[in-house]
Amino acid sequence: MAAHTSQPWIEVAVSTPFQLRKAVSEALGGFTGSPVWEEPAGTAGVWLVKGVIKGNAQVDSRLAGIEGMVRQVERDHSLSEPLGIDLRAFEAYDGVGGEQEKPQAVRVSSRLIVAPPLDHVEPKGSQTVLRIDAKDAFGDGSHPSTRLSLELLDVLLAGDFGLPPVHGAWALDAGCGSGILALAGAALGGLNVLAVDISAEAVVAARVNLQLNPIAGSRVYLVLGKLSCCRGPFDVVLANLVPSVHVEAHQSLWGAIRPGGWLILAGFCKGQKELISRPYIHKEAEEKAYLRDQGWAGLLLRKPDS
Repeated sequence: MAAHTSQPWIEVAVSTPFQLRKAVSEALGGFTGSPVWEEPAGTAGVWLVKGVIKGNAQVDSRLAGIEGMVRQVERDHSLSEPLGIDLRAFEAYDGVGGEQEKPQAVRVSSRLIVAPPLDHVEPKGSQTVLRIDAKDAFGDGSHPSTRLSLELLDVLLAGDFGLPPVHGAWALDAGCGSGILALAGAALGGLNVLAVDISAEAVVAARVNLQLNPIAGSRVYLVLGKLSCCRGPFDVVLANLVPSVHVEAHQSLWGAIRPGGWLILAGFCKGQKELISRPYIHKEAEEKAYLRDQGWAGLLLRKPDS
């Protein structure tokens, strides 16, 4: 019997005033080299900015570096009180063997199942199974924001809102992470997808997942870089991003969509819906669907034809 081994991780959560969440997100994301996310802390005006690092031999030096980064933010903004830093250790099953902590297949919708590489689940009827390795990147279908993005993409490509984008149409996955949204678009709708991320680690992880899903993966094109390097127009734009990035990137996202095209937004809490959607509604975007999951929200918007 194969021994159970796992990849240790450390979740870092920085408590920050609302107005500093963007500065902390940029600093933490730049230091960890992986995606970060934001969520309310439960106290008025306070947010948690979270990221993860591997719990390997360099963990002590990396944690010291993160603390130094946080203290620098405090100095830059002349804070009188220190920002709080909380740590949580956890393990991710590495797919070698064993039963404990083994990730399970997630049924996202009637047509889509997301499963770890060695899961034996098989598609039935019109179902599609995506194999996603979550060892080195997050985006395995378990987080509400990922599920919401996938659900909205599924109903769009199923034709629930009229004729879906044709096979071979182009989509943009902005901040692709593990590549799960790009692969879903390729698998469910035959889309060609430009998947972009500023994290080299995310692009490496996404490349592994393209190889695990060779048919869908052949339609996905990975780019390491910023949104500004992507020129549209695209029929579909996927944006599962932290709120501060949504606010910063809305003009680039909107400009990337062709007239009559679609925008899927996720990565924010339901209380932030107006903040995230306002720039698009002012440009006469039509809200076609609004979903919620455990306090998180997802939106499907359509750009006017002209």
